Amino acid sequence: MTTPEAAKAFLKPGFHQFPFASGLLDMEKAVERIHRAVHRQEHILVFGDYDADGVTATVVLTEFLRQAGARVSHYIPHRIQEGYGLKAFHIDAVIRPRQATLVVTVDCGSSSHEAVLEAKRHGIDVIVTDHHRITPPYPEAYAILNPDRESARNEFAHLAGVGVSFLLVLHLRKHFRDCGMWNRRPEPLLKPFCELVAIGTVADMVPLSSVNRVLVRTGLESIANGGNPGIRSLAGVCGIRMNGCLRTEDLAFRVSPRLNAAGRMNHADEAVQLLTCRDEAEARPIAEALSRLNGQRQDVEQAILSDIIGGIETGSRSLGPSSLVAWDCGWHPGVLGIVAAKLVQRFSKPSVLIHVADGMGKGSARSLPGVDLYAALCSCSDLLAGFGGHAMAAGLTVSEDNIEAFRNRFDAVVSEMAGEETETPGMDIEAEVPFDQIDERLLDELELLEPFGAGNPEPVFVARNVEIVNRRILGERHLGMTLRQKGGNNHRPFQGVAFYVSDASAIPEKLDHLVFRLRWNSWNGKKSPQLMVESFSLR
Repeated sequence: MTTPEAAKAFLKPGFHQFPFASGLLDMEKAVERIHRAVHRQEHILVFGDYDADGVTATVVLTEFLRQAGARVSHYIPHRIQEGYGLKAFHIDAVIRPRQATLVVTVDCGSSSHEAVLEAKRHGIDVIVTDHHRITPPYPEAYAILNPDRESARNEFAHLAGVGVSFLLVLHLRKHFRDCGMWNRRPEPLLKPFCELVAIGTVADMVPLSSVNRVLVRTGLESIANGGNPGIRSLAGVCGIRMNGCLRTEDLAFRVSPRLNAAGRMNHADEAVQLLTCRDEAEARPIAEALSRLNGQRQDVEQAILSDIIGGIETGSRSLGPSSLVAWDCGWHPGVLGIVAAKLVQRFSKPSVLIHVADGMGKGSARSLPGVDLYAALCSCSDLLAGFGGHAMAAGLTVSEDNIEAFRNRFDAVVSEMAGEETETPGMDIEAEVPFDQIDERLLDELELLEPFGAGNPEPVFVARNVEIVNRRILGERHLGMTLRQKGGNNHRPFQGVAFYVSDASAIPEKLDHLVFRLRWNSWNGKKSPQLMVESFSLR
């Protein structure tokens, strides 16, 4: 922050800060074409992606168009049977049977060259709304709304797919107002859409800065105060206590995985159905079904992770000098992205996992800061049948015969990108904070920095000479503690909690260092400071 105004805007983000008047290239063309379709009662098909970002983007645009009186339906492909994005076969298999004359993609479409040409051949217009990397030549679509087409400094550069969908809705809403459409029907409210934007934005791990910060803060507040029946039901199934307060980690680690589980283990339409429910009685059974799917997803994911790590330890699988590329015909393709992310954490190397079937491999890749995954795949493009994504996450298709060559090329490219020395990701500690400096004012000020997430990590602190006065096991793997610091002017004890502790008995009573985050803990209408313990030592 370089000015007082910028600091105030960051500490107190509000929906009024959103640049409502700004747009993207082709925005006017897209709005004009959609308005014409609504006016003429053409069938509009919203074509989405199967992850949480794509699902929420689909619901945002579809629900707005319904409220505007459009003839609209949606379609999300099956992850395993159809793969990612709009493809040429969808024109005859999906779009023409519905007699749709306008297709709007959300969170996909930037690489759908053949599909767009096939649509044009049948007189069907395609509007692409997406946020993934796009390079010339672009698809010959009627309009393309993608921040990646524009300067990296544009204010919408880090929008998720749902953010681009929402931006289109904003401009449609104003255009329809100028045309007098809302004289005949209620003008849609924006905050209910922000709830969906918050979920998709957090799930896609885009930076929570600028407009994303405003949208996520607005969405979190709206969800915490009631909100979408489907989201409320899913929060209840997750065990989230609203109490007028909701954090990004609730969305990232509880809500989003269950929405994603639909597309990973079955079909994303279940998630769409949940988010479009009109009451909680209808939504609750769907939320419970998604939670069960998420449990299955975790079991499958753990089995693949154990297979890979075990193979590396025994030597049956090899770990490259700079990357990890592994493949198998028995893995479930729906969870490979999650497993790849965990392998990045484990080995500090970009990881690519490929499911092989009928001579072709479909893979998911995850990276770490400093290695642009999309650029790396561009350098391997002659070995790939297709790929797409961005710097930190991508998908690819490769012939089984080319996988070995791809692994060698990819490792060499990553090695050149990362340099000779790559740093193991560590933990940034903001400051040493003695217990006698922890008070209500500090916690209130820390709350002003929320929402936390990609691009705005939650502050981490350290304290010295801390003792565990007592401890208790919470659930199966969590440790609750009463903590006190020796010395200083304040011997006030604080409550702390450490998650996923493998062996609580091995933690000594007296600690040289305690690494933690600071939070308010709300319970039964009362608030108290709580230390979220990250580590019992400086590693």
